[in-house]
Amino acid sequence: MNLKDYVVKDIQQTLQYLPSAVYLALACIVIYVFLWLMHYLFHIRGVSKKDGRRRKIMSNIVHMLCCGAFVAYIYMLVMIVYYSREPGSRSGVIDMELWSTWGATMQTHAYFIENIILFVPFGILFPMVFKKWVRWLTIPAGALISAGIEYTQLVTGRGYCQIDDLVTNTAGAVIGFVIFLIGYVGWLIWKKIRSA
Repeated sequence: MNLKDYVVKDIQQTLQYLPSAVYLALACIVIYVFLWLMHYLFHIRGVSKKDGRRRKIMSNIVHMLCCGAFVAYIYMLVMIVYYSREPGSRSGVIDMELWSTWGATMQTHAYFIENIILFVPFGILFPMVFKKWVRWLTIPAGALISAGIEYTQLVTGRGYCQIDDLVTNTAGAVIGFVIFLIGYVGWLIWKKIRSA
C-alpha cells in the first residue's frame, strides 16, 4: 500500500462516528434556530428595510450551519483521539523528540499526515463560528486544544503524548486558517464587486 491508501483507509475508519456527529449537529442547529427566533422576535423587529432583514437572516443561517458543523467536528475529534482506543493501552508514554513520529514505514508517515489533516477543519470552522477579534485566536486555540489532548492522552493512557502531535495539529490549524482567510478575502472582494 502507498501513503495515500493508508491515509484514505484510516480516514474511512473514522467515518463510523459521522452519523452520531450529524445527529448532534442537527440538535445544535435546532437549539440555535430556537434561540435565534427568540432573538428575532424581540430585537430585530425594528429593522425596517427588507434588504437589511434578508441579509441578517442569511448571515444567521450561515452562522447556524457553521456552528452545527463545528459541534460535529469537535464530537468526531473527541471520538477519534480518545474513544477509538482502549483506556490504559498506551500508559505513561511521553515522546519529546521532534519529528520522531515520521518513522520509517508508510503507516507511520500516514499517521503524521493524518495529525495535520485532523486540525484543518478546526482552522476553517473556528473563525467562522467565533467572529471579530476572537477569530484571530484560531491558531493559539488549536495549539491549546492539541496540548490538552496530549495531556489527557497521557493521563488516561488512551494515546501517546508526543510533541510531534502538538506541532502537526497546530500546523493543521494554520493550514485551515489560511484556507479560511483566502475564502474570506475572496468573499469580501466578491461582495465589493457585486455592490459596485
